Amino acid sequence: MRGRPSEYKDRRNTSVSVEAEILSLAREIGINISTWASVGIRMGIDVGLIQKEDLTSDQVERYQTLIGKEIRQQNAEYIKQNLINKKITEKLEEIKAREAESKDLIKVWDKGIQEYVLIKRSEFNPDFHSIGGEE
Repeated sequence: MRGRPSEYKDRRNTSVSVEAEILSLAREIGINISTWASVGIRMGIDVGLIQKEDLTSDQVERYQTLIGKEIRQQNAEYIKQNLINKKITEKLEEIKAREAESKDLIKVWDKGIQEYVLIKRSEFNPDFHSIGGEE
């Protein structure tokens, strides 16, 4: 005959102990727990709605309403991000054009006004300008 069962200190089943370690690791590496919990819950709801047979129409309609709101929010965010990206792209093109233009400028001595000026390389005319200085 066996004696009394053994008692364990701080006994947890394997699942709880592994989940605690996973949660600890997630916190250590900076995972936003609430965001990922929401993702997991959403996946669970999606699977549950597809697989469960005893759903009410109210539950399915609530889901569709929530999904509709989420899609509208995502579309609004997408439109906003596209507008921001378009403005940033335009700004980048302006900066690149300005940089290209400034690289194309050269400092020359203007023989007519007798001083140094910046002109585009393509506008250089040896009859009116000199590169080396006064002539």
